[in-house]
Amino acid sequence: MRLPRDMSGEDLARLLRRRYGYEPVRQRGSHMTLTRTDGDESHSVTVPRHRALRVGTAARPLRLAHHEWLG
Repeated sequence: MRLPRDMSGEDLARLLRRRYGYEPVRQRGSHMTLTRTDGDESHSVTVPRHRALRVGTAARPLRLAHHEWLG
């Protein structure tokens, strides 16, 4: 998946919600924590809430979410 160069933290959180079922659970400073629960297991990802994310910064939470989702 090619990542857009102008993706914000909000856009990334929205993508994680729609595609992988993550829900925001808290925000501390400029970072959001999103969690997905499957039965007894849960997985969290931290997303910086910046206007424009660098490609590597946006790719890391997506890579972690995709890896967890594939299981």
